Amino acid sequence: SGPAGASVKLTPCEVLFEDNTPNQRSSGSPYFWTYTLKGDGVEEWTPKFTIYGFRYIQVEGGVPRSLANEQEALPVVEDIRGDFIYPEMDLIGDFRCSNELFNRIHILIRYSMASNTKSVFTDCPHREKFGWLEETHLIGPALMYNYDLHNLFHKVAGDIRDSQRDNGLVADIAPEYVRFGYHRGFIDSPEWGSASIITPWYAYKKYGDISFLRNNYDVMQRYLNYLTSQTHHCLLHHGLGDWLDVGPKHPRSQNTSVSLVASSIYYYDLMIMEKIANLLDKKEDAARYAAQKA
Repeated sequence: SGPAGASVKLTPCEVLFEDNTPNQRSSGSPYFWTYTLKGDGVEEWTPKFTIYGFRYIQVEGGVPRSLANEQEALPVVEDIRGDFIYPEMDLIGDFRCSNELFNRIHILIRYSMASNTKSVFTDCPHREKFGWLEETHLIGPALMYNYDLHNLFHKVAGDIRDSQRDNGLVADIAPEYVRFGYHRGFIDSPEWGSASIITPWYAYKKYGDISFLRNNYDVMQRYLNYLTSQTHHCLLHHGLGDWLDVGPKHPRSQNTSVSLVASSIYYYDLMIMEKIANLLDKKEDAARYAAQKA
């Protein structure tokens, strides 16, 4: 509450500087919300079309009710609340054991899953808000053991279909908004793009919905053809590889060759595509993928 025209600025952050002011270096800056009062009693406001993961929030321009001075023309902050936002999804699995530490770790993991489940599966809620595709299959089975994500996986598959390029490439992010120019892998990495094949397959195995395969078979074929066109002596040699493995050349893949990781995922794609082609009674395709795999 407060006089018309007065404003309150809210700045979220993950960590603080030594003087306890917001440090947004690891979470994206500048980022803040500003609300201007209309001066009509107690007003409620919620930001729309935006998310930001945070631990702290700095309030400027307003004072708590306990410190309010009627002689001052400052807005009064009656209450403030942070909402934990994620899609409507039913919890369908749980884990409990006699070790309370393991139980608490599982709860934290579930919170992490929900934090990164929006209309896309994000990498982390405070800065990596793109729909990085490797999330959908690397942690896909764990997500589906805990939550009913049948409809959301259909939506992700649709994002991939819409984002696939004319040459068959599925970029690392869908919906695609890629501005990375300093490393080809951030646009084209087999471990990420192969979500176009692996994710519908995992969803089919979990939910028994064969439309995951039928609706996306053309996308899968085109992406696999693209990967094949990039091979040299039947192996792939590009991508992010074992991204962020431990070593002195952070963050590049360094202890495992990029070729080994990329070619392994390519082989896995061929295995899956042979199974899908047989399921869809596409025998010629299945035979071709079996021959490529051999």
